[in-house]
Amino acid sequence: NKGGSIVYSGVAPLDRLEISTRAPLSLPVIRWLGDVGFTTVLATVRDDRHRDDPFFWAMRGTLEPHARFRLSVNRAALFGGDDQRMRLDNLGMMLLGRVQGKGFEDQVVSLEGWFRLPSEPVIPLTLGLEWGAEDAAGAWANVPGVVVSLRTPSIPGAEYISAAFEYATFGTSCCRNPEWYRHWSFPGSWALGERPMGHPLGGDGSELLLTSTAHLKNATLRLLGDVFVRRRGEENLYVPGREGRSYGMRSEAQWRLRSGLDLNAELRRESGNGWSDESVTLEGKFFF
Repeated sequence: NKGGSIVYSGVAPLDRLEISTRAPLSLPVIRWLGDVGFTTVLATVRDDRHRDDPFFWAMRGTLEPHARFRLSVNRAALFGGDDQRMRLDNLGMMLLGRVQGKGFEDQVVSLEGWFRLPSEPVIPLTLGLEWGAEDAAGAWANVPGVVVSLRTPSIPGAEYISAAFEYATFGTSCCRNPEWYRHWSFPGSWALGERPMGHPLGGDGSELLLTSTAHLKNATLRLLGDVFVRRRGEENLYVPGREGRSYGMRSEAQWRLRSGLDLNAELRRESGNGWSDESVTLEGKFFF
């Protein structure tokens, strides 16, 4: 999703070991199901919020049975730490999605589907749905996290501009299901510093987002712009302090000076009832 995924959004960066397929694979055993892709990540969480230094694991598997349809499963877990004994049975059950050791891990999972609509004669559109759960099986129905997306890679008359609309909502804990991005054995929650690891909303609440990207100068200059409205509930990661409605924007410029060298500039602002948050980021990226 343009505004962030339920499981891991990348807003809070991690030093990590990552293994992924570079291109879709056609596996002989399940070739009739379509091309597949896979990514897995392992990281240590070194941050003042997480004093017991847990580990972070994530995976994404993707299946494309048709050129217009793609299905993915996303999973991630905070696990282990100084007070937890690492055992093969705990790790094995975590990888299978089951709970073995009490307090050993906190998992988030989502299913994601994208369908490219047959609307190309007028405007190309892709519809997306991500539906996730935090920790407990019953959360799928009782406390779901949902992101609905509609995007176009090219606006008629301005083919260098893409746009997307997204609506995200996260439920409030009920029916013996926990709140989003929190777990009693990981007091640092799903965050690094002041940034969430999951969806940028931070759980409990909703968000309306409109985003657009322009590719200029033969795609060496990319301009991005977001505007959003958020409502945070009492169980959101940013509460107390940012409960209720807020409005915000993000603008970013990415300039590729030459092959392997990028310069980025980003401006963020969000404000609510009695508070505001602004940031400016300048960075260079070198690829080799």
